[in-house]
Amino acid sequence: MKWFAFITALIAFSPASLLANVLVDAEGTWGTIVINETGDVVTEDYVCDGEPIRIEIDSSAKRLTSYRNVSEKTHADIIAHGENWLTLKYDGEERTMSNGEPQIWTLFMANADSFVWVRQDWIEDGRIANHTSPRHRCTPAMS
Repeated sequence: MKWFAFITALIAFSPASLLANVLVDAEGTWGTIVINETGDVVTEDYVCDGEPIRIEIDSSAKRLTSYRNVSEKTHADIIAHGENWLTLKYDGEERTMSNGEPQIWTLFMANADSFVWVRQDWIEDGRIANHTSPRHRCTPAMS
């Protein structure tokens, strides 16, 4: 739970000047830290070789494409965005929120190199009540 409080604070107090353009900054390959079911960090290292995701954005069409592994590709409409967030509605979303509606996700960037996913029903009274494990930008391998 320590990471939850830390990321929530980062999002709340991140100066917008850290992000030039969320539609550009959100693109890239993203790894995650490993957190167990009780919310404790298993490793402080970000894992970029296991299951990173790659995000591409078509800003003119307001579309996001994410890739996990080689075979899993998802598409989403960007239905809203601000200086450090994108709200997405995934094509063919079958998972539902607590109100029974299809899930809506928001990508909140703490800075240009890290973000968390927040489901719309995890925002209570304008505050983030829950989020996924943080994602961190993977750096390209040096050759």
